[in-house]
Amino acid sequence: MTERKITINGENKIFGRIATTVAKYAMMGYEVDIVNCDKLVISGKKKVILNDVKEWYDKGNPLKGPYISRRPDFFVKRLLRNMLPHKKARGKEALARIKCYVGVKKDTKDFFDIPNSDSSKLPRAKFITIKEICKHLGAKV
Repeated sequence: MTERKITINGENKIFGRIATTVAKYAMMGYEVDIVNCDKLVISGKKKVILNDVKEWYDKGNPLKGPYISRRPDFFVKRLLRNMLPHKKARGKEALARIKCYVGVKKDTKDFFDIPNSDSSKLPRAKFITIKEICKHLGAKV
């Protein structure tokens, strides 16, 4: 029996392209690890992205939610949750199969490559990293 595990390196990769692939493979039953998730990139103007995320973060009530973490690994997992049917059993199981890490795990040897996900291929150099977003929210990264 083959092992159904995928490891993706998020360094300088576009988050949206990575997220669609991760969601698809998690729904198919693969265990997906994302390393260097703090170095994932979201394309767009920094000011607009920071305002949108800050608005989303400030809307939450600490007692009622939505609960948005300032840690990059939890922040990425929360964004991935929004791409899954998380209120159904199969979506919850898929979310449990996704693991996010800041930095690289020691036993990682090879990475799954996702085509056209490198941030150097963006037509304009307007992007912001997850680490910068979390720092803006008040993380101690």
